[in-house]
Amino acid sequence: WARSSHIGHSPNPPGVTMSRDISAANAAMAGALAIGAYYMLAKPTPPRRNLEAHADDADADSTATPNTQRKAVIATGIARDHDGSVVVKADPDFDLNLTIFGTVDGLLPRMVVKSKLAVQLFWRCEKVQQVQALYSTLSPPPKHDVGLLQFMNDECDFKMEHADGSFMDHLNFCHEYSHRHFQGHSPRVLFLHSIMGVGTNIFPMGTDKIPKLKGMLTEAEYTHVEAFPSILRLLIGSGLLDELKENRTRLRSLKRLSFHRVIDNMDLTMSAEQFWVHLNYHICHLLDFLPTSCWAYHINQDALFMVFVDLYTFMKEESLIQAEVNLDLTSSTTSTEGTPVTLGSCIARALPNFVKLKLQSKAINKFSAKIGHSLDYTLHFE
Repeated sequence: WARSSHIGHSPNPPGVTMSRDISAANAAMAGALAIGAYYMLAKPTPPRRNLEAHADDADADSTATPNTQRKAVIATGIARDHDGSVVVKADPDFDLNLTIFGTVDGLLPRMVVKSKLAVQLFWRCEKVQQVQALYSTLSPPPKHDVGLLQFMNDECDFKMEHADGSFMDHLNFCHEYSHRHFQGHSPRVLFLHSIMGVGTNIFPMGTDKIPKLKGMLTEAEYTHVEAFPSILRLLIGSGLLDELKENRTRLRSLKRLSFHRVIDNMDLTMSAEQFWVHLNYHICHLLDFLPTSCWAYHINQDALFMVFVDLYTFMKEESLIQAEVNLDLTSSTTSTEGTPVTLGSCIARALPNFVKLKLQSKAINKFSAKIGHSLDYTLHFE
């Protein structure tokens, strides 16, 4: 088994050799109780035999190699349930305060968030080797603009931990997936999607830097970058998606969407054409937060997974998906065998779906209220 761990380390299980592989899968949003609380729950299977460790280390910088789960989805354009190929263990050394989720308030929300984040993944070595073989056939992703990297390193703060490794790990995945599977649209949008605000009210860049950032991007890129934090909050914490579904018959007459920018509450407007493209960026982005396995179980536990499926289904039914995004649901299972059992995980499992979604929405509204950000929006039809 090859080890895929979160922040921190713990002793290897007896007789098992491991290697570190920071995985996207231990990050999905613990959206039931806090915006931006990304987490992963996976159904493990007990090791049947000891396997030779596979080294798959990832550096937290702009040139880091993606971890196993990210390589799999980048190489294929398919997000799938890895049930049977991964084992999950709790990480006793995890410190929530070292991540972007340190701002989550309340003992209960923090307990639930930690239960989702504080995990270690152990991948079957043959699975790691299979994924690596696929990924190795790809040409290298485009290099980032040097000036943009200098701006991010010198004038912004991307040093805090994301739910899964560093900010750069997540940004690089988003950039590479967009490059390979959302052709015709700039991958720099997803590389910069967090720069003007994170769901937990962390802002890597101040408003005084906005003119410089805008000067380094095309008009289209900047439109999507400045809107991204706002639309994410609207998708998760408002009735935007429900209203779109209620207006299916007149979607083609949608002219624009008006809303408020997270970083300073400034009024923003997107044309309908820009909006549909923008939602494709969000689908690509949310791929990095899907559970590693046991999807049929997690669809009833993970509020963000519910939102992703809802958005993906809506966009596909309305023929609005432009990015290459495919879901393999053939191996989904509702079993919870082997998942780490903690008080926080037990609480999360006990909450009804509508309660999880309501708490998630409430949490988002709370975060926005703290910074004077309005979640009001208007769909303008002809």
